[in-house]
Amino acid sequence: MLDPVRRPVLFAIVTSVLGGLGVIAATSALGKLRNSPLAGARVPIGIFLGTVAFLLLLLVLSSRKWWRTGPQRNVFVVMSAWGQKHWLADLLRAVDQSLDRRGFDLVLKIPDRDYLGAAQNYRLRQTITKSARYSAGLVIPADPENTYEDLAEFCRNASVPVVFADVDPFRNESDYPPNAAFVGYRPEQIGERAADFVADQLRREGRANPVVLVIAGRGQTGRQRRFVEVMRDRCPQAEIVLDEEGGFVRRRARDIARRKLTSLGQQGRSVDMIFCTSDEMALGAVDAVQMFASGGGAAAQVIGVDGTSEVVALVDSGVSPLCATVVQDHARLAEHAVDLMERMMRAEPVPVRTFLPVDLYSRD
Repeated sequence: MLDPVRRPVLFAIVTSVLGGLGVIAATSALGKLRNSPLAGARVPIGIFLGTVAFLLLLLVLSSRKWWRTGPQRNVFVVMSAWGQKHWLADLLRAVDQSLDRRGFDLVLKIPDRDYLGAAQNYRLRQTITKSARYSAGLVIPADPENTYEDLAEFCRNASVPVVFADVDPFRNESDYPPNAAFVGYRPEQIGERAADFVADQLRREGRANPVVLVIAGRGQTGRQRRFVEVMRDRCPQAEIVLDEEGGFVRRRARDIARRKLTSLGQQGRSVDMIFCTSDEMALGAVDAVQMFASGGGAAAQVIGVDGTSEVVALVDSGVSPLCATVVQDHARLAEHAVDLMERMMRAEPVPVRTFLPVDLYSRD
């Protein structure tokens, strides 16, 4: 198939040659017609050349229209969640802007339930039936621990490159289909960066037997697991309380934090630090800490993950329990994802996995 996106050089050469042959053929035909006895009289040279120029202009315009507005310039984006997911919304906006700068149109697919693999699979099946409309796709996987086989089958059935972002869906690089790749942030690096910050903070404050609450979800488990490992190594005297029922939802995190703060408070103990594996959950923990502190309880410090604008503003305020967030730069991720996608469309060799460096934003 002559694809202007995947093989732009070949497309330019072939269309130029065919266009030139078409003009030559049209010129020859018009020349014969101009001199033909059937014409009754010679066609004036001005009319003859004008007709040739018009045919050439028509060819160029129709070619440009097909290049710019044809279905091969559409890119589908399948989200994992949407409701109250500010970081994902920021990522989507950055992806749309990057695609627009490169002449692509974004077609958005949102599952009807957040982080549910079955709901996302339904949207993927809808997409595959219309794959001829798209030149590539971007997928943020939901529940890949249970749906990785479905994701692999989707890629095998798709006739276009597929870039996975944010969540690495497969255990090994060898599990990736030939038309798929991943770009994102390593969960273990996020957990380690957060643990280093918490351990340093506790040491500076001279906490003897601190209590650290970890609120996480069932996805991106490398974040909490690595956090716990590093904390046990660097701060063995700390008590780590892990709850993985946060679901990346603010309300759930608020309820978890409130229960833990109340339970420990009744024992005459307090939580020193709360690590949440997303900023949405960190905001829920802040809600609980502020409610608990208003009743006379000790105020724990909170650290999140993502670097959303709301959390960064709270860190900057200096009066919020939020003291830091591990930043996943959505703009950097979007640009790398779209660049990777374009390179795959041109059949260039690309790494199967690309991990971007994380940063930490704190009030210090």
